[in-house]
Amino acid sequence: RILCLGVLATMSGNNPPIQQQLLDMGALKTLSDIFFAETDDTNGKLRARTMQAIGAAVRSHELAEAVFTQLEQSPALLVAGLGMGSENYSSTPQVLRSRALFLLQALS
Repeated sequence: RILCLGVLATMSGNNPPIQQQLLDMGALKTLSDIFFAETDDTNGKLRARTMQAIGAAVRSHELAEAVFTQLEQSPALLVAGLGMGSENYSSTPQVLRSRALFLLQALS
């Protein structure tokens, strides 16, 4: 799954036709659901790849950015990715925090 998410991120990054297809398929919601459904990701690699794929799918695509920010779970996804919702910030893997910051930057 990690490899598939990496391929998805590579294909969709700065590629408006792919970004539009992902948007039309509802992939942003699906990816955010994957992020929260993963409970056995202690090293954060799967959630980091999921965050990377979301970031690549929305970066520089105005409509995708708007859709993502309107998703009910978007704020919680960013909070969890940055480690702000955990009691111990250092327990959030650095790779996940980096991907969450990258996504946040893409939205600004």
